[in-house]
Amino acid sequence: MIAIAVLAGLLMWGALFVFAAPAASHSRALLRHLATALAIAALILAFLRPSWQAHSPAADALLITQGADNALLDSLLHRQAFNTVFALGATDPKWLPPTAQPIPDVAWIGRYFPAINQLRIAGHGLKSYDLEQLPSAPLAFHEAALQSGIMAIDWPREIALGERLTVHGRLSGFADQTGLLKLSDLAGIVDSLKFEQGENRPFRFSILPPAVGQWLYRLQFITEAADTLVDVLFGVSVREPEQLRILMLHSMPRFETRFLKEMLARSGHALAIRSAISRDRFRTEFINLAERDLSAIDATILQNFDLLIADAATIRDLSQPELRAISQAIGENGMGLLIMPDIAFSELDSTGNLPPFLAYFKFQKGDDLERREITPELLGPQEIVLSKIPALSMALQEDAALQPLIRDGQNRTMAALARFNLGRVGVTLIEESYRWVLAGDSQAHAAYWSFLITRLARSQAVSEKLMLPQPPIYFVDEPLSITLHSPHPMPGAIIRSATQTPDSLRFRQNELEPQRWRTTFWPRETGWYTITSDRGAETAFYVLPLTSWPRLQQAQKHAATRAFVRTQAAQIGPQASAVALTSQPVSLVYFFIIFLLSCTYLWAERKF
Repeated sequence: MIAIAVLAGLLMWGALFVFAAPAASHSRALLRHLATALAIAALILAFLRPSWQAHSPAADALLITQGADNALLDSLLHRQAFNTVFALGATDPKWLPPTAQPIPDVAWIGRYFPAINQLRIAGHGLKSYDLEQLPSAPLAFHEAALQSGIMAIDWPREIALGERLTVHGRLSGFADQTGLLKLSDLAGIVDSLKFEQGENRPFRFSILPPAVGQWLYRLQFITEAADTLVDVLFGVSVREPEQLRILMLHSMPRFETRFLKEMLARSGHALAIRSAISRDRFRTEFINLAERDLSAIDATILQNFDLLIADAATIRDLSQPELRAISQAIGENGMGLLIMPDIAFSELDSTGNLPPFLAYFKFQKGDDLERREITPELLGPQEIVLSKIPALSMALQEDAALQPLIRDGQNRTMAALARFNLGRVGVTLIEESYRWVLAGDSQAHAAYWSFLITRLARSQAVSEKLMLPQPPIYFVDEPLSITLHSPHPMPGAIIRSATQTPDSLRFRQNELEPQRWRTTFWPRETGWYTITSDRGAETAFYVLPLTSWPRLQQAQKHAATRAFVRTQAAQIGPQASAVALTSQPVSLVYFFIIFLLSCTYLWAERKF
């Protein structure tokens, strides 16, 4: 400040000297005017402080993120000298070096330090959306140790009433702890698992939500000393099951038909049942559906149904016009077909005259030619293992056109589906599923049939579908990707929370998949949100606080940062040290010298 005051005083004195100088001889007028102009220009430039672009070596920088402790930082700071140290997030201040500069976000580095020779990231790293804001420079990641907790988990965000909720994951970091992992809802404990000492302990819960609605569950790991080491929440939305119209054709009255009929009727489905009692004589039954003639199956009858369930003997005995009508209903109208187990399977396969919708299904005899019991495993996003049940002593041959639905304990396919134009055809080899009900396990019976029916039946839902990332762990103030599958132009949606004003969502169309639309939403508060598209598609999800699921968040940051470092290295490749282009102000000394020389000349001209 003193130097500026002195300089200002000198400049003011020089200005008075210049403008007060008396006129000189005309022979030196040109030099006098030039000196005066230089003095005035120097005076003006001294106040404007112009700058110039300078090249300087870029800095080596250290970015400290959450989880970086004293040992990790000491090892880095003793090994390498950093020109700049940044601190992001709630890093413990007592472990930060004195030179650490707190920053509000990652983008701040790119704005104020555009050229960095190398950036080292210490701690748990960054999430993917933060990594994209880093400057283009070589990166190195120094990982902090992960804390104990749930390292992986998955569950369906939304299920239909009657479907089982399966939660499976892995607990890590409690090698010397024994305790209970408890699953509870608002009413209390739903299920629990006892864990002995050991690392990376897997867990699986399978429960049946009792009603439609939005359910909030809690997972807690409590030690024998009553210490709660894990305490996290997750949400599940239970919707009404879709009301389907189902036609059942059987070659004889069966116990299987009776128990299946009762289960479907309780779920509100509309049923038409035809059972043969002799040649060309049938017994029919209708539930939630008007009666009609089912003696001959044609296109007019089939167009009213979403799913046909038949045994192999019925398919074998159908006339060619009836088979053509079924093929048309599946291929052109999207009706589903499920064929139940029957010894007639072998007769269908041996004739070589399979209907076109069964062309991909081939059967192989098992080693155990007698009827056998299997432990079915339902192959969905949430794999479910059911108790033992009888099955035919055969298996479905693997085929690229088949999607396995159920396998046994020996990894043989016991149920599969194949696409037939617009529809889907499924075959199951599990027989007498009603034995689950007789054994008191009606939930297994319902889970088995719901699993098959939902994958085969023609959907009566709206033409749009909303999708969110899996696993359904979403945090407040973080971006959430929402995908809408819609054949309509410019679709939109409304998103609602319990307390906020509804927001409108606008989607961007995928260039490669015209029916796929995407947008990003930033939840502003925790709790339940509901999204409704313009044409009625609806889904719900639960938003958690940022402090929830710490172990899982740390693992996600580690994985994202490692992947980004590899990608950045591949894109940048080996390169020389970066050079920064910086703006440097011109020193006031230069202006003062020009001003002083000009004033000296004018003074000398007056004297001599």
